[in-house]
Formats: sequence, C-alpha cells, structure tokens
Amino acid sequence: MLKGCKRLSFLASATLFAAVASLGACGAGASAGTEQTVKSRVEPAIKGLMKQYGIPGASVAVAYQGKMVYQGGIGLSDVATGEKVTAQTRFRFASVSKALTAVTVLRLYEKSLPEALDQKVFGPQGLLPDAAFPEYVKPKDARVLDITLRDLLQHTSGWSIDGYDPQFDLVNVAREMGVAAPASPRTIIAYMLRHHELGAAPGSQAMYSNFGYNILGRIIEYKTGKPYVQAVKDTVLRRAGAASMFIPAASGAIRMPGETVYYDYPNAELSTSVNGSGLKGPASYVGLDFNSMDAHGGWAGTPADLVRFALALQGKDGKPALLSPQTMKLVSQRSPRFPDSQYGLAFNVLDENGVRILERPGALVGGTYAIVQMRDDGWTWALALNRMPISDPVNLSMDKIAIDLTNARDAVSKAVDVIARSSKPAAAIALR
Repeated sequence: MLKGCKRLSFLASATLFAAVASLGACGAGASAGTEQTVKSRVEPAIKGLMKQYGIPGASVAVAYQGKMVYQGGIGLSDVATGEKVTAQTRFRFASVSKALTAVTVLRLYEKSLPEALDQKVFGPQGLLPDAAFPEYVKPKDARVLDITLRDLLQHTSGWSIDGYDPQFDLVNVAREMGVAAPASPRTIIAYMLRHHELGAAPGSQAMYSNFGYNILGRIIEYKTGKPYVQAVKDTVLRRAGAASMFIPAASGAIRMPGETVYYDYPNAELSTSVNGSGLKGPASYVGLDFNSMDAHGGWAGTPADLVRFALALQGKDGKPALLSPQTMKLVSQRSPRFPDSQYGLAFNVLDENGVRILERPGALVGGTYAIVQMRDDGWTWALALNRMPISDPVNLSMDKIAIDLTNARDAVSKAVDVIARSSKPAAAIALR
C-alpha cells in the first residue's frame, strides 16, 4: 500500500454522504416515507459524487423508525463484465468493522459496566492475562500495563501517536518475529509489545489506532473461548439478522460470492503481497490480509446488514436491544477528558443541526469506502462504494483527501439541509 496512505482506513470523521443523513425530511405529506421519495433524494446525490470521483458502483440502505424504507444499488459491480450493483452486492466495510468489535466487547462486559471500562488489559490480572499470553509479559514500555479497555475503545491507548501502523506491515513484522508472513493478529501484538514504545501515556491523548482494535479482537477471543469471527456472529450478528457478514479471503485475491470488484484510483502504484512472495499487484488484492485486519477492518457484507446491526443495537427492530439503555447512554457520549475528540466507545459521536448522530465510517485506498449512521430523529442509513473517492491521485496526501471528503459531504448536506429544516417526515412504510 502506498506510503502515507496506510492510515486512510481510519478517516474517522470524514463522511461523504450527509444527503442520506438528512433524510429526516424527504418532503412533506404522506409520501415522505415511501421508497420512491427516498430514492429520489438519495440516488441523485450519490450519482453526482460517483461521477465526480469516478466511482464505478455504490449500494445504500435507509431505514426510518426501525423499518427499512429503501435499499438499492447504483452503477457497476464489475466494469469488465457490466455486472450491476444490487442491494445484495457485498462490499468490504474497512473500519466500520470497529463498530462490530466494540459492540461485541460492550455486550460481553455489559453486566460490569461502567467499571469494566477501567480494567487493565495487560499484566497478571489483565483482560489478556500473562498466564494465557506469555509472549505479552514484560513489554518494552512499562506504560503498556496502564492501558485500559476504555483506552482501546476510545483510541487513547497511546499507540499510533508516531504514525506507525503494524497492521499494514505484516511481512516485516513476520520476519522480525521469525514466522511466516502474513503476521497473525496475536503475533502483531507480541511484536509491538516487544519492539515498540508507546507514543504517549495511556489516557493522555486521543489518536486513532487500528492496532488497538486488534487487541480488542483478542480480548473477545479470550473472553468467549471462540475465534473472533464466530464470537462476533454469536454475540451480535445473529441477533441482528446480519450473520451473512463475513471476513474476506485472507489474501484478498479471491472474490467471494456476491462480492463487488474493487477499483483503486487511476495510476496507483502496485502493492507488494502481504504473503512475503514479493508479488506485485493492486492493493485490494495483494496488499491486505483480512484475517490480520479482522477486528479493525476485516468485515464485509451489504449496507442493509449494517442497517440491521444499527437497528438491533437499540432494539428498533422490535426485538430486545443488543445493548441496554444505560450502555447506549455510555456509547452516545464523548470522553469529557477529550472534548475535541469525536471518538465514542463504538462510534463517532456528533451533533449536527440539533440532531445527535452516531456514525462509523471506514476507508481503504485500495477500493473501499463505507459508512453506517444512526440519527436520533429516527433515520438510520449505510452506504458502501467500490472505489474510495480521491480527486487528486497525482498529489495524494491525507490532507488533500480529507478536504475532498469534507467538500463532497458539504456539497450534498447543505442542499438537503434546506429541506430538512422545512418539513417533518411522515411515518415510514415497510417496503419489499
């Protein structure tokens, strides 16, 4: 993957599609909740952005008051064959996966919240105790022993302050640890504890960390005694009606049934395979290992899966909620210690035009952008793209991409905001 672009999977606050977010007012009258009305508002905004950024395909799902009101595909899943995107086309979710990991953790420890958030992760009595993880004993930086569950969830562990992300350095990590590439999640943790110091004291700074969510994945495994994927499905996804979600093939080279093709930006440099073979190819297909990325960026599925997950979170699908109202109150708060940080325990926490929003975006340069958003005005939506929006591939930088995403978002949200302020949604209509 391109140097300087590895962290694009966690453009945590950059959101493209506030047009969908503003669906809280699709127009006055009884038609406001109908499929055609929602479609007429959402599709033009997405098509405009697809044209602007050269995105081949997109899929979107929208719900209101617990009922799915629109699912649709736009554009092409496979440009070479002309295969179209449908509501059933499956996409990689990148860092949206963190929401699945965080909710699983919160559900597993819910009976002991909020106290469990302050439990230490490493050490003899840690959530990953020395007896079970001897390779984690005596870390190079003793401050690691102060990292708590809250720190991992809210990105205050002290990791990633220096910009290094071992989750995308799997060949070098494997070589250093004397194992075959790509390095496994557990090996990555052992490598970091043995060879790297924290960039800041735990709890002192908010800095996005893929690696921290890798650690959360191992906490899930130890707590449940199950492999990570099985534990998340059993704890969260089956209850949400989204158990068809999956971790893509380890090498990324195999297209799973119903999965889209992914498209890098024009003239992108080729990546070196994470399997250590030296093979060169597109980042989407040789530069990522989804087993190693499982808890921070490994999941894939449909936008409708993400919407079902979000509705189940608060029991808006007519079943008992995945998390209690008390836990959801914790989830809906930012850390008072970091008022400028958007990071909550599972989602970014935002307030826009008087609406409280929980959202989780994710992006990978090699062909992925996805987002799920829950709004307290009753609207929930998710969207996925098979190319990440990049307008200037020649002068690629984090700052330029962040500006691109913000401008794209504002262009749509301002237009729809006018409608949102002048009307109220009618009751949603359940559609096929």
